Amino acid sequence: MKDTITLQNSFFTATIKLQGGELSSLYSHDFGREIIWNGDPSYWSRHTPVLFPFVGKLKNGQIKHLDDFYQLGQHGFARDMIFSLIEKSDHHLVLELRSCEKTRTMYPFNFCLTSSFELLKDGIRTSYHVTNLDKDKMYFSLGAHPAFNCPKFGLELEDYQIKFEQKEHAPTLLLDESGLLSDKKRECLKNEDSIPLTDLLFKNDALMFTNLKSKSLVIGSDKDPTEIKISWKNFPFLGLWKPIGAPFLCVEPWQGIADFSNSSGVLSEKYGIITLPLKESFEASYDITVHSSN
Repeated sequence: MKDTITLQNSFFTATIKLQGGELSSLYSHDFGREIIWNGDPSYWSRHTPVLFPFVGKLKNGQIKHLDDFYQLGQHGFARDMIFSLIEKSDHHLVLELRSCEKTRTMYPFNFCLTSSFELLKDGIRTSYHVTNLDKDKMYFSLGAHPAFNCPKFGLELEDYQIKFEQKEHAPTLLLDESGLLSDKKRECLKNEDSIPLTDLLFKNDALMFTNLKSKSLVIGSDKDPTEIKISWKNFPFLGLWKPIGAPFLCVEPWQGIADFSNSSGVLSEKYGIITLPLKESFEASYDITVHSSN
């Protein structure tokens, strides 16, 4: 089987990797440009990974469920596993990851995670569907982590801004030195709808927001005729991240977040955790659309 699958319509060509079930390319024919970061490992080797069954770091790199402990790295394991092809047409694709002996050594539940991709006239929709196949309720988090080419070649990051759908009054949560959430916050949005982009914004890692009113934002510049809009559904948290000096920006809708430094480590008590009853399902999605700024 091929390592990648291609979708195409009159407006876009998309490439999706079976490794991690992630979109690795979204080329706009109308604008003549690549929207998704190329995964250059000298900066960051990924493109749009799915974060499952947890978002961010776990305290001591582990969770406790009932009487057992499970070791798991940052952002979970789905982004590193091979997804199976379930359904494909020219403009639609469904990939699946199911629990197995390997996943159960890291995470105690039986599950089915599907990633679906649908090309639109103005972009692509990525949808996630989690089904509880276990014997009782299961606990998990889920996040998206798409990276966008920004700035355009010839421009500077400082030429760009993020504009939210609504004015927001929201501080950003802060991480401690170990990568866990501290009890500190930093003022960021003060009844504003935009954030001018600079590398200094990310000197302390990601910006992380809870319960924004906005369900979309736009990455744009007065000097760039292309705007990238990210819209999300059923994701109450949002992260913004880039490595210093890297020519891309990540916009990350999350359903879940890293552990706090004072976390108990008990899975059912984890902040932002989703509790999914037996045989029930959870869905969330986000759209990437491309528009003219003129």
